[in-house]
Amino acid sequence: MWRWGPFWFALAVGIPAVVLVAIAAGVVLRRGLARSVTRPLRALKRGVERLATEGNAGAEALRNLPAHAWPTEIAAVRDALVHHWERAQRPGELWASQRTPKKLYNVMRETLARGEKFFATFHNRTRWGQEIDLEETIAPVKDEAGRLIGYVATFHEVAEAQKMIAALKTARFTDPLTGLPNRLAILERVRGWLMTQQTVTLVHLDIDHFAAVNARCGLTAGDRLLREFGARLQTLQKMHEGSAQLLVAHLEGDSFALAWLGDPDRYLDLLTALQTEVAALEIATSDGEVCSVTLSLGVAVAPKDGKTPEALLQAAEYAVRSVKGRGGGQIAFYDPQWGERVRARTALVLRMERALAANEFALFLQPVVRSDGALVAAEALIRWLPPEQTPISPAEFIPLAEESGFIRRLGGWVFEEALRLAERLRQTGWGTPQIAVNVSPLQLEDDGFVQQVHRALEHWRAVAEGAPFPLTLELTESAAMERFEQLKVKFEYLARAEVPFAIDDFGTGHSSLGRLRELPFAKLKIDRSFVVRLFDSPRDEALVASIIRIAHAFDVKVVAEGVEEARFVTRLSELGCDEFQ
Repeated sequence: MWRWGPFWFALAVGIPAVVLVAIAAGVVLRRGLARSVTRPLRALKRGVERLATEGNAGAEALRNLPAHAWPTEIAAVRDALVHHWERAQRPGELWASQRTPKKLYNVMRETLARGEKFFATFHNRTRWGQEIDLEETIAPVKDEAGRLIGYVATFHEVAEAQKMIAALKTARFTDPLTGLPNRLAILERVRGWLMTQQTVTLVHLDIDHFAAVNARCGLTAGDRLLREFGARLQTLQKMHEGSAQLLVAHLEGDSFALAWLGDPDRYLDLLTALQTEVAALEIATSDGEVCSVTLSLGVAVAPKDGKTPEALLQAAEYAVRSVKGRGGGQIAFYDPQWGERVRARTALVLRMERALAANEFALFLQPVVRSDGALVAAEALIRWLPPEQTPISPAEFIPLAEESGFIRRLGGWVFEEALRLAERLRQTGWGTPQIAVNVSPLQLEDDGFVQQVHRALEHWRAVAEGAPFPLTLELTESAAMERFEQLKVKFEYLARAEVPFAIDDFGTGHSSLGRLRELPFAKLKIDRSFVVRLFDSPRDEALVASIIRIAHAFDVKVVAEGVEEARFVTRLSELGCDEFQ
């Protein structure tokens, strides 16, 4: 009897270890020399096919198969899978390597003799004498009657497995878009630096107004901008002391990070260079419009700002938020008070959720009139009135509701409450004045809100005896432009259903008249910042007059906000303004 080793396992180096590989390889083992090859081969093939049909197609499945006997001879080896090996008179010695301990073969025999599964790593040799390591599994195959007819071997080269493991490890720590290290990678590096008890600086980089770039230039252009900025980060990194002391990473979306071992002033010039680099990035739209961006930076230093990588990164995020709150394009160092403010804001979000359930919010109507004083419309204004406490200003809770996403629920409540008010006004003889409801882009992006509007339309048509839908959806100019492509379809759908739209705070954003004309809005509201300067600034008066002319050219009515004196009504009427709020 020949030496029974790993010879036949090496047949399919580099081929995935699955049952079907064994079929292709034609590896057939039988229990004795007297039987012919053909019959066991056919039975074995049927057995393996049955195993595959039952779902036992992987190496792990093979390891779980029972083993009641062990093989004694190779019966057949298909030529197609001996590309790197040669046939020999004694196939048992075909691939044997002197590096495999003999006792391993004995362990294999004993294991299979006990009817147990067998799995081990063997050292083998190619036809050119190259030695390779293979992980091998043996499993029995039975015929339809349950008789043991042979064994199936699965195997793969250890070096290939190690390459796969290395590739998975690389993917785990690499951002696929930019090729930079990801959040996990920079946290692990910072964790190692913190263990040295030295100063570590971490900078959170955030590209300002990136959502507007995506909206105006498209998602593909936005991805290109991120890749270009990532490449410039790597170039600046190489120009300094190398990756051992300085690491760049792409955290997510428009957020990057920079970390180094040492004080902040070590790479202070690099931070200035980064702002210059991002300012130089320009992405052009298909119609020739150019999108440019600025960079906000938040700096945190360990151990004073955080003793763990996660705490340090959070501190840097707090710092960059403070910069963006001031308009962006600056550098800020972490202030512990910001963390306290963030915690206070988080607590306020929880209070808002409880307040909505407790009916602490109320809706008030601010009238919109014509020059003759006739009431033609109103705007719904939300107020938070906690019991036995000072009312909370909308300027305090509305931005927080936007940031946290709570605006979806709060805005939905405002919509329903405004509809109830409109119905009560109609029933009490006030007619059907249009009530403007401020809508967040987050609401419009949510299909649930569109369905809410559709249900409200059906209800109103059923009860209002042909009266027009009483709610006008108001969206700020900036919000409409930043999410233009995403919202355009929703605008058009609702406009076809005869839901009116208005553009609020016009003049404060960065809209394009070419895009503005594509939106089906019926009213345009001039921001009060222009109205209050009407008699102080000839330029502002000329600007207001121009806005009114352009709106009327689009067959759009104009509402002036913040009108509190009769002289403003008189002058704005002379300029052609339709309504006053």
